[in-house]
Amino acid sequence: MGVPMVVGAVVQQMLAVTNAKYGPNSDFTSICRVVEGWGGVEVRA
Repeated sequence: MGVPMVVGAVVQQMLAVTNAKYGPNSDFTSICRVVEGWGGVEVRA
Protein backbone atom coordinates (compact mmCIF):
# COMPACT_ATOMS: atom_id res chain seq x y z
CA MET A 1 0.00 0.00 0.00
CA GLY A 2 2.95 2.32 0.54
CA VAL A 3 1.35 4.04 3.53
CA PRO A 4 3.72 4.89 6.40
CA MET A 5 2.69 3.49 9.77
CA VAL A 6 3.74 6.45 11.91
CA VAL A 7 1.16 5.65 14.59
CA GLY A 8 1.88 1.92 14.77
CA ALA A 9 4.11 2.22 17.83
CA VAL A 10 1.53 4.36 19.62
CA VAL A 11 -1.22 1.85 18.93
CA GLN A 12 0.99 -0.93 20.25
CA GLN A 13 1.64 1.07 23.45
CA MET A 14 -2.05 1.85 23.89
CA LEU A 15 -2.92 -1.85 23.55
CA ALA A 16 -0.22 -2.68 26.13
CA VAL A 17 -1.67 -0.14 28.58
CA THR A 18 -5.18 -1.45 27.93
CA ASN A 19 -4.14 -5.08 28.41
CA ALA A 20 -2.34 -4.19 31.65
CA LYS A 21 -5.44 -2.42 32.99
CA TYR A 22 -8.25 -4.64 31.69
CA GLY A 23 -6.52 -7.98 31.14
CA PRO A 24 -5.25 -9.97 28.20
CA ASN A 25 -8.74 -10.51 26.77
CA SER A 26 -9.27 -6.78 26.23
CA ASP A 27 -9.10 -5.51 22.67
CA PHE A 28 -8.99 -2.27 20.72
CA THR A 29 -12.50 -1.34 21.83
CA SER A 30 -11.26 -1.17 25.42
CA ILE A 31 -8.79 1.56 24.45
CA CYS A 32 -11.73 3.96 24.64
CA ARG A 33 -12.18 3.09 28.32
CA VAL A 34 -8.53 3.98 29.01
CA VAL A 35 -8.86 7.34 27.26
CA GLU A 36 -12.13 8.02 29.10
CA GLY A 37 -10.34 7.49 32.39
CA TRP A 38 -7.50 9.80 31.43
CA GLY A 39 -9.95 12.50 30.35
CA GLY A 40 -12.39 12.04 33.20
CA VAL A 41 -15.27 11.64 30.77
CA GLU A 42 -17.56 8.89 29.50
CA VAL A 43 -18.35 8.32 25.85
CA ARG A 44 -22.08 7.71 25.49
CA ALA A 45 -24.53 7.30 22.65
